[in-house]
Amino acid sequence: MNLKEKTKDYEKAGKTEDEAFKEAIHSMGDLSGLKEDMRRVGEDQARKAVYTSMASRVSTVGLLVGILLMVFGAFITTMLYFMGLPGVAATGPAIFIVIGGTLVTYSVLTRETSTYYAMTKGEHYFTH
Repeated sequence: MNLKEKTKDYEKAGKTEDEAFKEAIHSMGDLSGLKEDMRRVGEDQARKAVYTSMASRVSTVGLLVGILLMVFGAFITTMLYFMGLPGVAATGPAIFIVIGGTLVTYSVLTRETSTYYAMTKGEHYFTH
């Protein structure tokens, strides 16, 4: 856009179209820095797209597995209770419910939507 505007300005100043274009290019200076910046921005956007896609899949799988573990724990607890083992029913399979609940919580917190940013999983900073 800037190149077109500069070319028009040089044409208004009385230069031919070719001269104005060459002068506009010359006045823009060295564009190698811009080229490198644009390459980095493209790489960053591609990396973010891949990360977001993978994080979404992991979150979905975590939700499904967590829910299945919770349902499995509840089913086993109910089955053991009706078999006449209430002490075992309350303690043994509860680990599945706890693990499933933890996995569901983690998956929900790391899920990113259009209106909600996910919890960061990277470095944590503590002050001493």
